Amino acid sequence: MELLKLNAEEIKALEVKKMNAWGNYGKTLVDAERKLQSMKMGIIHIPEKPNKDSINNHVTALAEKKKQLKEIVDLRKNYTDPIDKVKKRLMEIEKDCSSSITDYEKNIISVKNEIEAERTKANAKKEEQSDFLYKLNQAYIDLNDELIKLVNNHVHDAYMGMLKVKCPYESFDDYVTATVNGLKETLKLPKIKDSFDKQNFRPLHNDMNELAELSRKNSKETIYFFDELRAKLMEKKVGYKSELANTEKAQELAEKQQKEAEKKRAEEKQNAELEAKIQKANDVQSIEKTDYKDLKLVFEVDMPDTHNTALQLFATFSSNIDLILPKLKVSKWLSFTPNQIAKVLSKLKSEDNRMEFSGINFKEVKKL
Repeated sequence: MELLKLNAEEIKALEVKKMNAWGNYGKTLVDAERKLQSMKMGIIHIPEKPNKDSINNHVTALAEKKKQLKEIVDLRKNYTDPIDKVKKRLMEIEKDCSSSITDYEKNIISVKNEIEAERTKANAKKEEQSDFLYKLNQAYIDLNDELIKLVNNHVHDAYMGMLKVKCPYESFDDYVTATVNGLKETLKLPKIKDSFDKQNFRPLHNDMNELAELSRKNSKETIYFFDELRAKLMEKKVGYKSELANTEKAQELAEKQQKEAEKKRAEEKQNAELEAKIQKANDVQSIEKTDYKDLKLVFEVDMPDTHNTALQLFATFSSNIDLILPKLKVSKWLSFTPNQIAKVLSKLKSEDNRMEFSGINFKEVKKL
């Protein structure tokens, strides 16, 4: 009967009917209890202890008492069955509510799974972009470093060549121009594409047009090799006239200056790489977070309901007893079940996802 569908008058009439019925039922229960207790006295009363002479009489009496006990049970059921039916009917409400809440929770988890999947996809895209920019930046660092190294080497080689042939001071500018023009014709300079290819970047979540636009917006200036080469060589002109007087000593000085230039280059690259790493760490921290509590990932034992599974669980309990026993709550060990072991193993696995138990399979479950 759906009480919510009844009007106030019908509810009132039903209440009166139930009150009368249950009021009379109270008197019936009292009479029943008196009758049951009277029958009980007939069963528990034993006039004398069994002995060898009277054993057959007692066997007959025992059978009669068992028969009387069945009569007590049957009579008791006549009075308690109505209560059981009411209890069962009222418990249906709990079951319906529990089922509804379970479905509601599943729907919430399903939506959260969708949100997390979308967030994961979006974050994966952003993380890949961050990785792309980091590697692009590293490529520029490598390219600039390589160009500076080339400048240093060619400045050193050209200047050592001038000292070796004792190029006249008046011809210094011409020698520099000839060196620069000669390299323009023969030297193949590295490009940003060459440096970036060495980063081994493979996009999974961004298309090439998106990355090309990122690359365009984040392009960086690198040294213009030939201008830098000419400027560095012309810096040498200041001391060249005096160094011509002692080319051997001048060559020693040039070697020292080359080592210092290389040391400075290495330091500048190291500083640039450190700055790039700090920037990448900041980019990762800036990735969006959700404004709700994430689903909790737990593990549950996932194995068939067979005797082999039970044996495996008991074997796992035996081999990991020091780990499992403290988390068990057992009141009667003779009623101890494999399911209790499975619950503890699931809890241990959920607390530490890295934990494994030989022969035990788990499944991932997401909960609120």
